[in-house]
Amino acid sequence: MNCKRWSKRLSLISHSSLAAIGVIWLIINVGNYLSHDWIDKNINTNLTVIILVFVFIVVLIVRRPPSTFRSKIDGKDVWIEIKVGNAHKNKGALVVPINNEFDPSQGGNIIKAKNPSILNELICRYYSSQVEHLITDINQKKDLLRGDDGKYPIGSMVEIEQKNKKFYLLANSYKNLQNRSTSDNNDFLSSLGGLWESLSNDAEKDDVITIPLINTGHGRATNLTRKTSVHYIIRTFIFAVQQKTVCDKLIISIYPDDVTKGNIDLDELGEYLKYACKYYIFNPKPIGTEIV
Repeated sequence: MNCKRWSKRLSLISHSSLAAIGVIWLIINVGNYLSHDWIDKNINTNLTVIILVFVFIVVLIVRRPPSTFRSKIDGKDVWIEIKVGNAHKNKGALVVPINNEFDPSQGGNIIKAKNPSILNELICRYYSSQVEHLITDINQKKDLLRGDDGKYPIGSMVEIEQKNKKFYLLANSYKNLQNRSTSDNNDFLSSLGGLWESLSNDAEKDDVITIPLINTGHGRATNLTRKTSVHYIIRTFIFAVQQKTVCDKLIISIYPDDVTKGNIDLDELGEYLKYACKYYIFNPKPIGTEIV
């Protein structure tokens, strides 16, 4: 995927390199014009090679394929950003998916998971792997209506704060008998709906909120690709901010490994984001159907 993205930018890299060399050559000629022996005194083969290598490295850095795409929603002072990286490193609040019992341990499976989740990193990074401390914080903040089964509805949210960082724990899955998370496509949509509603009605407005690709990893939702998850997060968020204020900027965080696993074309996602923000039409299609 990276090679493909670099190959698409070869033309831009070539043009930028030639332009940079042209500017340097112009400077050299101006110097030579002012002093006829300036080139002989200051330019030699080694220096020329160093300059060319330096120009090429700078062009590669400046023109490298972007890992961040940002667009403003038309008619709103709200931005959406797609960003590749660790969601925990972003500024502002972070949405953390959790099961509908708000059990961050799940029999120890969260800590023991081979592929650490957002919840796992929350426990390790902010609670020094002491999951019982997180459970205490959740119980102190949990003021939600339970369902008939004594569990909380998908889309329920609990807000906690630790080390000056705000987290929105979002119930997006169920805990099965094996203490594993499970969900379906309806749970994914319900969790997004509940999230936007809670953020706009019950939470203090945040400047920046980061949401990971929920329900695509440990949630095990069927027919939900990582690309489709991004599409629906964008669509539902734009629809939500047409009604009420949610935040000033939403960052959709894609973990680097998910780019490869999901065969995600980042440039295509960037174009989709730009189009969705500019020409928004809410068209709720069933998950599994490509959104265009």
